[in-house]
Amino acid sequence: MDKNDSKDEQLTPSEPTNIDIQNQVEQFMDDPIVNKSGQIEIDDNGILSKPEDPTVKEDSNNIKVSQDDKETDKIVEDIIKDESDIVIKAHDEKVAQFSAPPKKPKGLKRFFGAWWHNKLARWLTILVVVGGLAAVFIIPTTRYFILNKIGVRSSMTVQVIDAKSGRPVKNVETTVQGQKVLTNEQGNASFNNLLLGTTDMLLAKRSFATETIPVTVGWGSNPFGSPFEITPTGTKFRFTVQDWLTGSPLAKATVSDGESEAVTNEKGEAELTIEPTDNDIVATVSADMYLSKSVTIPANSEESQQVQLVPSKKDIFLSNRSGKISVYSRYIDNTEELVLLAGTGNEQDSTQLLAHPSKDIAILSSSRDGKRDSKGAILSALYLIDANSKQVEQISDSSSNNIRIVGWVGDSIVYVLGNGATVDNPTDQQKLVAFNSATGQVKELAKSAYFGDVKIADNNVYYVTSALDQAQTGAGLSVIAIDGSRQKVLIDKPIWSVNRINQSQLIVNAQEDKWYQVNIPNNDVKNLEGRPPLVKDYQFIINPYAQNMVYVDVRDGKGTILLNDLSTQDKPAQEIVRQSGLQTMPLRWITPTVILYSVNTPQESANYVVDTQVKKSLKVGDVTNTGNGDFR
Repeated sequence: MDKNDSKDEQLTPSEPTNIDIQNQVEQFMDDPIVNKSGQIEIDDNGILSKPEDPTVKEDSNNIKVSQDDKETDKIVEDIIKDESDIVIKAHDEKVAQFSAPPKKPKGLKRFFGAWWHNKLARWLTILVVVGGLAAVFIIPTTRYFILNKIGVRSSMTVQVIDAKSGRPVKNVETTVQGQKVLTNEQGNASFNNLLLGTTDMLLAKRSFATETIPVTVGWGSNPFGSPFEITPTGTKFRFTVQDWLTGSPLAKATVSDGESEAVTNEKGEAELTIEPTDNDIVATVSADMYLSKSVTIPANSEESQQVQLVPSKKDIFLSNRSGKISVYSRYIDNTEELVLLAGTGNEQDSTQLLAHPSKDIAILSSSRDGKRDSKGAILSALYLIDANSKQVEQISDSSSNNIRIVGWVGDSIVYVLGNGATVDNPTDQQKLVAFNSATGQVKELAKSAYFGDVKIADNNVYYVTSALDQAQTGAGLSVIAIDGSRQKVLIDKPIWSVNRINQSQLIVNAQEDKWYQVNIPNNDVKNLEGRPPLVKDYQFIINPYAQNMVYVDVRDGKGTILLNDLSTQDKPAQEIVRQSGLQTMPLRWITPTVILYSVNTPQESANYVVDTQVKKSLKVGDVTNTGNGDFR
């Protein structure tokens, strides 16, 4: 098969190579040698052929009439042959292009190559992917699903309250995703390691309707802003809780049967819901700073229960009802009286007892051991007594033939020990000492031949030292902190008296009838021109629970308890109670509003309590007066 024939078989009439051949023909027709007829013929093989010249005629023997045209015909044939070769070559090249197209990438490679080189498609795809991911995390369901799959866990805290009273409910069994937690006193329950998403929380408690509540566990600690309610369904018991002394309502008192619990409102009212039962109900009523009280309620009773609570702080006192001076304790309603330290019969009438202003401890000075010094003088010692634990501790190195209790400063008791003739140096016959009841530490603050007035103010001790005679030095007024630091001499001359006239001032009478004023906050000393018009001496007892204090004054021959507001100096002192025989000491805070005080008259020696708000007083019980609380 001819090469040209082989190539021609691959072409179709629609192929564009005919255009190229036409171009070649047009170029050929422009040649002047081509016949003037303007026509050229192409055979079926694409070969140019010479057209017949109409001017030339052949004879019957096929002999051309014009001999001159032979040469022309030959030239034309050669041209046609050459041009035909050129056209065929061009034709072959075109056919080769269409018969062997370039190889193109296939499958994913071709797709991604085209995608990458198309900038619009590339960015559009990226935006779609990013938007899709954002949509996944915006939609909670898909977000939580993905986070759970990668191991993210969360925590949750809920509060459960009574649907009717609005108060927290204790011991509610709270279940979330199989975890069971009981609510605490604030009604709170916390969960950890929770799957994210919507889940059910189950609330169950006796005497309450079981609740199933859908909750959503988000990413984080999930502190719900609003509490969840549980509805009471059991038997309701109503309580009114009051203060024993005044009958005033007690808010925030708790009523409980051990399972259910209720808290009183501002009116002292509470409603306790208990699962119905045929048995009597035993409820416990309690409040801060008060004794708890048990109440038995018949199961079929619907009456409101009125409960009065007594302060939990105890009255600690001396009594010789047995013929011996012993130390007792009792509550201020004169119940549960106990002997803390029984007398031995060696106690003197000078036995002293001073209870702490706010704690159930007391310091006792007693000769109960019956010991004597080398001169035969009876020795006393100091004992720390705890009314709650009933423990008694003798303070080390406190044995002396003369003990004077000054007062409490925080946890420390300040006292003076006199050693009389038992010391070698007469100028050291007495020691000023502080004992810390919390740490057991004994701190010697000062020594002197004799200590005159000793006052306590603002955690400082003001004391008067005396020389054996006026010619000796060392007499004067000094101040020292309760821890033994910041000792300072304020007035360096013999002192006759020191009186605390108010919360912030001392009036001092010194040798040559000189008068001074000491400002307690900064210990500045000011000379006075003469005796002030009114000089009294007070002992101020600061309220450990509020911004006020009390002290005793004598008005119309009766002891009067006065209360000062520490938050302002503008308000005058408020009179709380006035009573014959009311002593300067002891004064003791039982609650933020109740004070215990002592009365000593020919008719009785007893302890009383009074409320500073309603000003109601009641007798607690009899005591033995040993003379350490007289007016001064």
